[in-house]
Amino acid sequence: MSRVFLSIFLLLILLSLLWGQNPPRELTAQGFSDPRVDLNWMTPVIPVEVEEIAYEDGSGGGADEAEAGDMISVRFTPTERCSLMSAKFYGYAMYPGINIQVIVYDDNGYGKPDIYSPLCSPITCEITTGWQEVDLSSAGLVFDPYEDFHIAIKKIADVDTFPHYIFVDTDDSTGRSWWYDYSMFGFHGIGGDLEIRALVYYTSGLMRWLPDGKRVKSADEVETGTHRMTYFSPEDVDYYIIYRNTVPDLSTMSYLATTSDTYYTDSDVGINATYYYAVKASYSDGGGISDYSSIASATTHSGMATTYLDTIILDDGTFDASATWTVNHGFGTVLNPPGVGLLRTLMIFFTNTGEFRPEIWSVDTTGAPDDLICSAPAFLSATSTGWRNVGWSSWTTTVVDKQFLVACICGYSPIGIGMDIPGYSSSFDFNGSSWSGMTDTTYMIRAITEYNTDCAYYHIHFGWNLVSLPVILADSSVSSIFPMAAGGLAYSYNSTTGSYDFASSIVPGKGYWILSYIDTSYTICGGTPLYTLDVEVQPGWNMVGGTAVPNGYSKYDIYDYPEGTLTSYPYLFEFDPDRASFVSTDRLYPGKGYFLLAFNSGIIRFEP
Repeated sequence: MSRVFLSIFLLLILLSLLWGQNPPRELTAQGFSDPRVDLNWMTPVIPVEVEEIAYEDGSGGGADEAEAGDMISVRFTPTERCSLMSAKFYGYAMYPGINIQVIVYDDNGYGKPDIYSPLCSPITCEITTGWQEVDLSSAGLVFDPYEDFHIAIKKIADVDTFPHYIFVDTDDSTGRSWWYDYSMFGFHGIGGDLEIRALVYYTSGLMRWLPDGKRVKSADEVETGTHRMTYFSPEDVDYYIIYRNTVPDLSTMSYLATTSDTYYTDSDVGINATYYYAVKASYSDGGGISDYSSIASATTHSGMATTYLDTIILDDGTFDASATWTVNHGFGTVLNPPGVGLLRTLMIFFTNTGEFRPEIWSVDTTGAPDDLICSAPAFLSATSTGWRNVGWSSWTTTVVDKQFLVACICGYSPIGIGMDIPGYSSSFDFNGSSWSGMTDTTYMIRAITEYNTDCAYYHIHFGWNLVSLPVILADSSVSSIFPMAAGGLAYSYNSTTGSYDFASSIVPGKGYWILSYIDTSYTICGGTPLYTLDVEVQPGWNMVGGTAVPNGYSKYDIYDYPEGTLTSYPYLFEFDPDRASFVSTDRLYPGKGYFLLAFNSGIIRFEP
């Protein structure tokens, strides 16, 4: 009986060794136009429980007064030998994207940080509002019992322009908090305790075996007087096994390759395709194989840009009659662009010479002219009859993404314009103050639009705009892509919480709100066009964006995984900034944002 019990016990130990191993960490994947996908990951680690050293209770009451270049710090005194794992602090930032530096210092012997002897390189990170942690474990710092060290935060951004602070507990003071004033080259005491804490791993000094069978060195085995950490990463991984899939499903992953490195290049990939990867670790000495790492995805983009030119035509090319009017009166035709594009050239058929001024007007929901968008700076001359091309983009940038009216206003020497009869009911007369529709008549006015797939085209309206990014740019910050955004802010929708989050950068495939106090049109070129894109969605409403296809992407062509994430008739809405209302739509256009309803957690895929 005892032998049976012993056999079962040993079997349980063996199973724990085979299936309890820790997986590789922080797998990343990046696609290139070669095509290839580069994978990188970190070795598995043994999880440890950390403890918090704090000298305040988090009640707050004040904030630090440090300026740019200044540094604030807290002195910590561990009671046992420990490894420093991370710093924790409670901060405030008015805007996203404000950076600070976290540094660890030795004590100078007088209870202050030795600013000339940092124990690690500065770690630059974004400060947010609330508690946040900064990982310091890679520095490998180990401290003896009652050995003082300081965690410091250095301000590197102008505090007046970009307000950000660390809170101070003003109930009492332990005398451990300091402010180094860069302008005075000296320290000031702080009337309270900064809400900065240290997260450490205490060790008992004994050798121990964790449940996964890994032998861990305690900090007491580290040479006294040095600041390094030797117990954190196991060293008994033989090799790594790489798996690949075309959907984010671990159960259908296929074997790809093995390697002893923590990186791999997958060259067996196609262009404009998305791949999903996971990695396992194979341990030596019969240690078994770990679980999968987290999934990472990458898309290979061709990088090749295409220029599209579309001529928007409603007439049949032969004029049936001619119309002439007096000064400041005119004619207009409503045109509907096939997608998003830059208004490049206007084409007008003149039946007699004279002066004219071209204009662009917005169109309301009834198809009638609404507001003047922009006008030529002066009257132009029509010196001959027939088609006349006007290089509109030579003096202004006008991005068109929905119906617009091209107007031809008569000068002091009135022109004549060709008419197509019968024609579409899409032309209007202007009497100097208002427009009136023409029945069964089309004025012979055309437009040429241009779209380069390596560019992002934006027509930003006064007020709220729902936008996206259809290309990969070197600088994807909000301030670079949307310089008119109020406060330099964009807002993304969190489907899980049903609330909005600040965004400091724009991620292709996602939709964002920006607030603008001006109307403007502009383009950003030189990016990598996105023809294929996978977007993660959650149950409920998701803010998404389209690809670089100029004529848009039909919602009925969206691939969803798992099946049923979307319905056969997907619920897709765009925002009309002119009417401040949502409108159901069938297509996703580049540069615009949309609300899409999902019924499961999964992905949606846009493919050429």
